[in-house]
Amino acid sequence: MIVTYNWLKEFTDIPIFPQELADRLTMQGLEVVAMKKVGFDLSNNPLFGVVKINSVEKHPKSANLKICKTAGTKKFTVVTNSPNIAKGDCVVFAQPGAVLPNGMTVKETKLKEQVSEGMFLPKEFLLLEEKSSDIWIIGKDEKSADVEFRLFMEEDTVFEIELTANRSDCLSVIGVAREIAAMLDKSLRIPDPKISETMNIEPEIEIQDRNLCPRYSSRILTGIEVRESPAWLRRRLTLCGLRPINNIVDATNYVLIEMGHPTHAFDLNRLEGKKIVVRTAKKGEKITSLDGTECELTEEMLMIADEKKPVGIAGVMGGENSEIIESTRDLLLESAFFDPVSIRRTSAALKLKTDAAYHFERTADWGITPVALDRVCELVMMSSPAKVSKAVDRYVSIMKERVVTMKDGYVEEKLGIEMPLKDVEDYLKRLGFYIMVKRDNSIEVKIPSFRSDVSRPIDLVEEIARVYGYNNIPEASFRPPTVIEGLGEVKSIKFKLREILTGQGFSEAYNHTFTDADELKKFRIMDNSVISLENPMTQDASILRNYLFMGIVKNIEYNEKSAYRHASRFFEIGRIFKKEQDYSESERLCFAVWGKNESYEGLLGIAEMLLIRLGAGKLEFKKGAHEFMHPENCAIVFQDDKKMGFLGELHPDIQDDLELRYPVFFAEFNLAVLEDIFRGGVEITPIGKFPPADRDLSLVVDESALARDVQNMILSFDKMIHKVEFVDIFSGEKIGEDRKSLTFSIIFQSNEKTLSDVEVNGVMDKLVSKLEEQFNAELRS
Repeated sequence: MIVTYNWLKEFTDIPIFPQELADRLTMQGLEVVAMKKVGFDLSNNPLFGVVKINSVEKHPKSANLKICKTAGTKKFTVVTNSPNIAKGDCVVFAQPGAVLPNGMTVKETKLKEQVSEGMFLPKEFLLLEEKSSDIWIIGKDEKSADVEFRLFMEEDTVFEIELTANRSDCLSVIGVAREIAAMLDKSLRIPDPKISETMNIEPEIEIQDRNLCPRYSSRILTGIEVRESPAWLRRRLTLCGLRPINNIVDATNYVLIEMGHPTHAFDLNRLEGKKIVVRTAKKGEKITSLDGTECELTEEMLMIADEKKPVGIAGVMGGENSEIIESTRDLLLESAFFDPVSIRRTSAALKLKTDAAYHFERTADWGITPVALDRVCELVMMSSPAKVSKAVDRYVSIMKERVVTMKDGYVEEKLGIEMPLKDVEDYLKRLGFYIMVKRDNSIEVKIPSFRSDVSRPIDLVEEIARVYGYNNIPEASFRPPTVIEGLGEVKSIKFKLREILTGQGFSEAYNHTFTDADELKKFRIMDNSVISLENPMTQDASILRNYLFMGIVKNIEYNEKSAYRHASRFFEIGRIFKKEQDYSESERLCFAVWGKNESYEGLLGIAEMLLIRLGAGKLEFKKGAHEFMHPENCAIVFQDDKKMGFLGELHPDIQDDLELRYPVFFAEFNLAVLEDIFRGGVEITPIGKFPPADRDLSLVVDESALARDVQNMILSFDKMIHKVEFVDIFSGEKIGEDRKSLTFSIIFQSNEKTLSDVEVNGVMDKLVSKLEEQFNAELRS
């Protein structure tokens, strides 16, 4: 949502500067993600302004250049390459020495031996648009051109606000102003358009599906003239990211931003029977939308039609066959409320993402349709006086006002602050809620139509907390009743996993369950097990994920290309979905490491530590193979022949496609299998009374031998062997072809006595013999 500081001030008094306003809005739940200053202080910059062109001549030495002379007391000669400039045009001119808003200093130059005493400016140089194709020509009248120039250069601040999906009430300037008024305890000034009805007629509206269209308001305007909108209106649309088109379309867009309610204008004379029918589409019907897209409709989609054909996709986009053109003279204006679910499904199915659909699918304000309609009429008539019909407002009883009861002491119970009902009333009134009934120990609050997200007392408490200020709520320790049933007992494996992994420096990720075919193909996991959705909300959420690792790799990619460019550790506990003999759903744990100091061996160590802390016994790591993993660094993890999951390195080709500087190492385990081995309690064993003895063992084995198998064999060889750690691997010419060297550190310890060197060496001799027999090993000299 984009709003401007000056526009907000029309609806409430704002006695604070823009930066403080942005900070306080963010604290109140409306996150200001960006803000920029626009405009220029013309009083301190007398070297540029509007001038009139007195003459235009061709440059004698260039076909693309023109020599222009300005009118006025002080005349200038300017060389320009503008293809459109003509005598009598008013343009923005900067004299030599002027410093432009983009930081450039204008100098006197010579072009093809002709001196240019300044520069005619495009909007781009004034920071009014991203890219300009020509200089800014502002009509022929110097006074009106100067007014428009000064209006466009007015200093202002533009806020970009990121809203959560439930706050559709703030998708408008008035909605944000309402929040500011509540925050600063100021009054809110809502537009109250006054329309003089000059025609004793009314639009003919027929609503066939009242569940999908509970309210439809309309008027007819005749004798209008399609022209350019007033400069002030064009300026505001431009600042909010919309391109001005004409006075009719601009009026509907202006109301969309100002009030947050989509409206639409139809060319009345292009409607068969000059009638509107709100109905679902017929089988096989098609419509070409305003953007030229031919849409094939289904019988569930709500249409705006005339007597014979669809003329618009309700709540999404108008049809090309009823759009406003230069010859349009009569309008039928629409301001309606449509079912949010219906609009969301239609928009997704037709792949049409519009501002109107964005507002409707988040639940628009059903109570504002007549006001928004009259506001559009008012704006149209500012630029083109017209005759106005009576209003039609078709309204059904399914739209009901909600009432919530708030008991005395409820706020204190939830927030820990003492607040009498009188103060509760004050905060709620500031936010636009109505107090219906007051009692000694409770109040009944009517929820306004623009707050579709509020339905319970706890919702009202949240509203009060936002305005009261989260930073004003005192900190208090929450001390729930605690029952200790055993030392260190943990009942939830998810709690234990989070405890272990966060202790290892991992951050938990929450990724979307949905993805798309392109992403799966990129990660080489698009196979027959994939489950596609029949009616996805968006094209990039059309498939249920079949692995967790893809989301975490995307998290790492985002971090690497943002602020965290050197290392990342993430984990996620979530569900995956597959289609094998039947549809299946299971929970998985995935964790990944990425960075300069991360390695495959490090990942193995983390996985082993995690599984042992959960209660795993003897683990086996067997060589595995997945298309999305490194052909060498991939292992399947087993315990007692039960597959627990897999781990390894992301395939180098995928790493290159994602432009990651370092490899990604990740593991993915079946949570159900982890639960089988999970022991909630903590096992405590006494520290050995007798000192340990250690030996290093370096072996040369075949290249095909796995270090994990050798390590497991050593650990199980004798009860005196307490611990075995893998130290190093080495290969090369000195080792021999198809051979490698493995080094292990072995800890010997007994619970009964101090071990002698003779005993330890005896076990070592037998161990080496066994290794020679089982792994074709030899001691490395």
